[in-house]
Amino acid sequence: MSKKSVRNLVIAIILIISSAVGFIFMITRVIAQGAELNEQLTSLAEERAQEVNYLHLQRLAEESAGDRTQLQSYFFDKDDDSITLLNNIEALAEQSDITLETKDLKSVTDPVDKSVWAEMTFSYAGKKDQVRDFLRVLETLPYVLRITQVEMTALSSVDWTTDVTLRVLVLNYDE
Repeated sequence: MSKKSVRNLVIAIILIISSAVGFIFMITRVIAQGAELNEQLTSLAEERAQEVNYLHLQRLAEESAGDRTQLQSYFFDKDDDSITLLNNIEALAEQSDITLETKDLKSVTDPVDKSVWAEMTFSYAGKKDQVRDFLRVLETLPYVLRITQVEMTALSSVDWTTDVTLRVLVLNYDE
């Protein structure tokens, strides 16, 4: 072999090796950038999913505002709301021709679930049907309530008196 052929062969081998090294380097860079792109796409998909969930929850919160307000009205926000309820009960009694006397109003804590209740005790009197119907009105008041005690007493064949103790749940967001 001539010197020129050997030199050309050496140059060709060097070029082939450098091309192979360059090709391998480019392949590894493409693979690394592909993996980085996949991570970014995954991250972007997660971010979009969170955004869609946020928008869905925001829309749901806006749509359910009325329902939440109505639901909240079934509870007392604080013990002071019991005065409003007592005023409403007194107005209902007056409309039903019932004489009503409030005997007690206090806050009690349920020993089992530690919930706070506004407890009201009152006595009312009237005709037998009016007394019975007024008790039904009390049972269906739009609050989370429990009637814990009812004592009905016949004063005569027509007139009755009733002592009622009821509890209304007080919301407590601090716990």
